Amino acid sequence: MSRGFEDRAADWIRFARAEGHDAYWAYRDAFFELLPPPPARALEVGCGEGRVTRDLRGRGYEVTGLDVAPTLVEAARDADPSGTYVVGDAAALPFDDASFDLVVSYNSLIDVDDMPAAVTEAGRVLRSGGCLCACVPRPFSGAGEFTSNDADAAFIVEARISRKRTTSSSVSATASSSTS
Repeated sequence: MSRGFEDRAADWIRFARAEGHDAYWAYRDAFFELLPPPPARALEVGCGEGRVTRDLRGRGYEVTGLDVAPTLVEAARDADPSGTYVVGDAAALPFDDASFDLVVSYNSLIDVDDMPAAVTEAGRVLRSGGCLCACVPRPFSGAGEFTSNDADAAFIVEARISRKRTTSSSVSATASSSTS
C-alpha cells in the first residue's frame, strides 16, 4: 500500500481548504449533479482532508471517507467530527460486498498504485444497481510543488516534456550514410 499524500499532507490540507484557490470550487456543483440523488450510502475513495465528503454530507448523503494517508484522515475527522473517516487502501477496501449505493472518487484514482484493483474494489462494495462516479483529470501527482508554506502559495507545475527533434539535415545525413 502506498503512503499517498502522507509526505505532503500539510501542504495539501492548506491548499484544499483555501476556498476558491483551485478548480474544485468551480467544478464541484457540475460533478455533484451527475450523482444519483440522496439519500444514499456513499463511499468516497481518496477523501484526502475531507472536502468532498463534507460536501456530500451537506447534500444529504450518508458518507464514509477513505484515504491511505493517516494525516489526511485525521484532518478530515478534525474538520467533521460527526463524519466517518477510515484509513485504507483503495485496492483493498475494508468493507463488505455490496455495502454502498454510490462510490465517488474525485481526482483520486490517478494517485492509486493499482487503478484496476481500485476500480474492481469499488465494484465489489457497490450494491446491485449502484453507481461509481469518478472525476479523473490528467495525471498530476508529483507534477509540481508549492512555492512556499503560505496559505495562498501557488502550486507550480513545470513542463517535463522531452522530444526528439528531427531536422532535415539529420534526416539527410542519416539517409546518405545508410546508402554508402
